[in-house]
Amino acid sequence: MKMLKATLREITKDLKLDIKAFDVPYERIEPNLLLDLNRYNSKSTISEHISKVDWNHPMKKEIEKQFAKELQEKLCVILPYLEKNSDSRLNLLLKFQGPFCKVEILKTHKHLLRKEKGIYLFYNKKTLEPLYVGLTTTLGYMRFMSYFSITTGNCMYNGQGTTVRVNHCINEFLNQGNSIGLAIIPMSNSSKEDIYKEERRLITKFIDNKSFWNINR
Repeated sequence: MKMLKATLREITKDLKLDIKAFDVPYERIEPNLLLDLNRYNSKSTISEHISKVDWNHPMKKEIEKQFAKELQEKLCVILPYLEKNSDSRLNLLLKFQGPFCKVEILKTHKHLLRKEKGIYLFYNKKTLEPLYVGLTTTLGYMRFMSYFSITTGNCMYNGQGTTVRVNHCINEFLNQGNSIGLAIIPMSNSSKEDIYKEERRLITKFIDNKSFWNINR
């Protein structure tokens, strides 16, 4: 924690928070990226994909119907094929295809975060208005990091819907000429329950902001 405080700039007052927050600088951002389905190497079949989890999405039956003859096709084969042929059935397997952005955090800062967990925020660098609040209860701020590089697996209907949506929000925000800020609130000595409570408190605090990205709150 001492090293973290000595390296990252505290922005508690800037964000008008009552709990210590630190800015996480990034090396660069690549906007407007699309999925490269030709590089997706999943060997799972369509049938295996939709049965991996207890997935009650209404799209499941539609997929079984539309791909009745191709249920045993591997995803690494069928996805590029559908894209190449402009087959609308691709939208049944992929919830979203982009555009996305890729954020590169400085390696030294990734190293610093490896022993930390807690709350993270995305904010407008110009207005300092918080845009999104999330939490990570695993060391290394792994949930925080997951937003910064989107994979094809994330975009499948049983993938990481929130990760995909927020990354797309960041990309659109950048396309509007804005600058994104990243911040963390370290809570390495706190329980999961306390971290969840703090996230809920902050979401409630910013819930009326028009540009706030949290949903189902």
